[in-house]
Amino acid sequence: MEIISLEEAVNRIIRANMPVPTSNLRGEAEERYFTGKLPADAGARIRIVRVGDYDACPCIGRHVRSTADIPGFRIVSTAYENGVLRIRFVLQSAASGT
Repeated sequence: MEIISLEEAVNRIIRANMPVPTSNLRGEAEERYFTGKLPADAGARIRIVRVGDYDACPCIGRHVRSTADIPGFRIVSTAYENGVLRIRFVLQSAASGT
């Protein structure tokens, strides 16, 4: 039931219509965030994507302007191995419903 509670909490945040602002910087990104998964050709400016006080991360992908632009969140699997918890999830799309 923890998974259902987590899904419900994330979906409440999505429905809250929170803005998802970005800022472009490289130095701060490398100092404050893990940038090891960004491709080598990410460029001199790295966008930091923020969702309220819940999350901030460097990313070069596409993003929504508001959490309300995300139709929903669903956990598809979890695994705990060697002290690491992995949660796999999907953000549902408006076109497909999944």
